[in-house]
Amino acid sequence: MSEQKKKNEHKILIVSIIIIFACFFLILFFNQYFKEKKIDETTYNNFEFFYSEVEGLWYTQIQIDQQPFNIPFYYHPNELEDIIVQEGIEDGIWNKPSQIFITFPVNVTPKMGIAGTEISRLTGDRYGLFNIPTKSSLTEKTDISIGVTCQWANENTVVIYMLIGEQNIAFLNDDCIVLMAQNENESIRVADAFTYHLLKII
Repeated sequence: MSEQKKKNEHKILIVSIIIIFACFFLILFFNQYFKEKKIDETTYNNFEFFYSEVEGLWYTQIQIDQQPFNIPFYYHPNELEDIIVQEGIEDGIWNKPSQIFITFPVNVTPKMGIAGTEISRLTGDRYGLFNIPTKSSLTEKTDISIGVTCQWANENTVVIYMLIGEQNIAFLNDDCIVLMAQNENESIRVADAFTYHLLKII
C-alpha cells in the first residue's frame, strides 16, 4: 500500500470519527431540546401529558396510594377550555355515594356510549380511584333498561345524564349531573372535560 493511500485512508478515518461525534452530540442536543419543549407544551396545572401517536390518546399519571396509573384521554385539557363546567359539579362523586348511573336518551349513539365509558372507567373500579358501582341505563324503561332519570338522584345515588343539546356544557340540575353536547362527537369532549374536573386537573 502506497504512503499516499495510507494518508488518504487516515484522513477519511479522522473525518468519519469527527462526523460520528458531531452527529452524536447533535442528537443529544435535539433530544434534550425537544424533550424540554414537549414538557413545556404538555404540562397542565402541574400534570404532565404525553401524546401517543400510535393510539391517538393523551396520557397523564395519577398517584393512588403511591401507585402510579397512566390514564388515557381523547383530548388534552387545553382543547376543552371552551366547555363550560359548573364549579363543584364533581362534589357528589367525591362524597362517595352508594352507586352511580350514567343514563342516556333512547336514541343514544355509539360515540355517546364511548363518552359514558370515559367516566365510568374512573368512577368504577378500573383504576381504583373511586370504586363506586357504576351502571349505564336509558332514561326510558325498555327490555334492557330500568329507566333511570334525574329524579333518581339523591345523596346515595349520583345520576349522570348525557344528552345532545344546544351547547357543550356540564351543569347540575338539582342533584343530577347533566352533560350536554352539541353532537355525538362533542359528547366525548364534554365527558373528558367533566372527568378532568373530577380528577381536579382542570
